[in-house]
Amino acid sequence: MKNKNVWFHPVRQPARRQIAAWSLLRLLVAFHVVLTATAATSPTGPKNTSEGTGSKLMLDIPPGPGNPRNSEGAFLDLKDGRILFIYSRFEDSPHLVGRPGADHAKARLAARFSGDGGETWSKDTIITTPEEDKAMNVMDVSLLRMQNGDIGMFYNLRRSWLDLRPQLRRSSDEGLTWGQPVQCIPVAGYWVVLNDRIVRLSSGRLVLPTNLHRQRIEFTAAEPDAWGSKKVDSRGIAFFFLSDDDGRTWREAPGFGTISVPYTKTGLQESGV
Repeated sequence: MKNKNVWFHPVRQPARRQIAAWSLLRLLVAFHVVLTATAATSPTGPKNTSEGTGSKLMLDIPPGPGNPRNSEGAFLDLKDGRILFIYSRFEDSPHLVGRPGADHAKARLAARFSGDGGETWSKDTIITTPEEDKAMNVMDVSLLRMQNGDIGMFYNLRRSWLDLRPQLRRSSDEGLTWGQPVQCIPVAGYWVVLNDRIVRLSSGRLVLPTNLHRQRIEFTAAEPDAWGSKKVDSRGIAFFFLSDDDGRTWREAPGFGTISVPYTKTGLQESGV
């Protein structure tokens, strides 16, 4: 991975994700020099502008009744000039032990489209749900243009506290329909991949950064909150998986990353390239 910067976040989880998750999450699309006077005065356009920053709030998806959190999304330019946005839409889970909108709560992947450069957006279209795989949730989307022109959608499928792995689905019709998923990591485990993290190198190789969290104490797949009860180790270990055939097969890269600090509570989390 020559000329690439590999970076990690050895910080407490709440600092980046949890605090925003239970507040009014505002999804910001920043358009700088290209903003026009027409866009700024459009009666249907957004009215919130960050003064002095050259950016404008183009899309606001606040939580609401039965929908405690909207987060972790990715954007992609479509061939016809539209913008595709897919994000994690959380729903209330009566069976869940813990806070509504937690990372392990019920979530679906929702898509929105914009045909005017982000000024206005369509309503939600649900792309995939956890019920399709009898899973806990789906979240953390990455979008990438594949070599044959398809759209590649990567996301986490959380089957249980013992099995969280990234999936890849393709769309050959610009996000209208999606094919069957390919499992990017062959071995079950708690493999976390954040949104918008998959990259393609100049050679064409795909790189998938992930963090493995070990099982510390014996428990069943039905455990309601193995993270909160510390049965899943919050100290992440960084791994990278590679594909040289445009995502059809994957292999683990040599080596891995850890923090050799005895009292770390996070290890390496939220890795990226």
